[in-house]
Amino acid sequence: MWFTDVFDNYALSQLVISNKSDGYSMWKKPTPKPLYKIHIFNYTNVEDFMVGLDKKLNVEELGPYVYEESSEKVDIEFHEDKVSYRVKRNYEFRPDLSKGKQSDQVTVPNMAVFTGAAMVQNQNYFARLGFAGLLAGMDVKPFLTVSAHSFIMGYDDKLFEMSKGFQRINNIDAPEKMGLLSSNVGVNKDELTVNTGKTDINRVGMVEEVNGETELDYFSTNECNRISATEGVNYPPNLIQAKKPVRYLFLPACRAMPMEFDEEVSILDGKVSAYKYKQPQSVFQTADEYPENQCYCSEAGACPPKGLINATACNLGAPLFISKPHFKGGDRKLAESIRGLQPNRSDLPESIVYVHPQFGYLMSGQTVIQVNIMVKKSYGIAQLGRFEADQVLPIAWFNVVSTIF
Repeated sequence: MWFTDVFDNYALSQLVISNKSDGYSMWKKPTPKPLYKIHIFNYTNVEDFMVGLDKKLNVEELGPYVYEESSEKVDIEFHEDKVSYRVKRNYEFRPDLSKGKQSDQVTVPNMAVFTGAAMVQNQNYFARLGFAGLLAGMDVKPFLTVSAHSFIMGYDDKLFEMSKGFQRINNIDAPEKMGLLSSNVGVNKDELTVNTGKTDINRVGMVEEVNGETELDYFSTNECNRISATEGVNYPPNLIQAKKPVRYLFLPACRAMPMEFDEEVSILDGKVSAYKYKQPQSVFQTADEYPENQCYCSEAGACPPKGLINATACNLGAPLFISKPHFKGGDRKLAESIRGLQPNRSDLPESIVYVHPQFGYLMSGQTVIQVNIMVKKSYGIAQLGRFEADQVLPIAWFNVVSTIF
């Protein structure tokens, strides 16, 4: 079919990223705006737990609090078949889509406390004792109560404010405030260099460098530091046409995330065909179950329980771990350690993308993750005495929904 081949070749050529193309303005400043649907875990018995009247913490899920993202690529530089840029983002609350108000008060883990405790865990006793004294002197507790909006977009924290001097001395690029999305607001610190597809259309959107480096530096092996992933909007047409696995770069988890073909579906009221890709279960399996995950464990060889991804390395030392909502599919002890979690809920979503079967571009999709923090307790920090060692505290889960076409 000569005409079909000509049309397909023309359509593929339009995927090339170029400042002379018709789609450049859309690439630079996308019109479709992702929706961040955020479910916060509100801790309801903190006082009783901290004094020993209750053995387990109890949470209730609040939300979703929905925020609409606007983004624009800035600092754009083209060179041969690559283009580098940073992303500038802003967020607007969508009360019409939310279940809850920005003013809702939520009691949540104080991330600065648990981050500081993790940083001094392997230091000497006097350093740990000094940190405990600092917490007592500043009257900083393991939990705090703030508005839902402040917790999402950023709040002032005494301990975090005090650490900024250390961050500046050590040239650490940290957000101005603590918050779930605070590090996303404004121009992102990470510079991405992606392939334009000019010389090879099957590499369009592939991330070639992050901050000028061709590999990540979070893990001990080249395999786990390997990028070999797209930016999440364009996928290699040849791999999609063959229904092969693909990967997208997900820097909040310090790694590339795989997606596997699931089925061919119809979207837009059955008018358009798409390939559905979903996240494989192996992403959250232990190294014993899936040996390829061994290199994502710590250099000491310690691996997290089933259902967790260790994201500490790319989050300024904060002991953050990624999971599915309510620890779905994870080690049962994760959900059993906190009352109120429901890992067997049938309505919990999964990460999926719908891509064009021929051209590989994203048509719609959702990224679903839960953010948790691990308790790194040690002798000398009395404020953490009530917690189990390495207990994982759920913070919030996200469903980020994108619709391009």
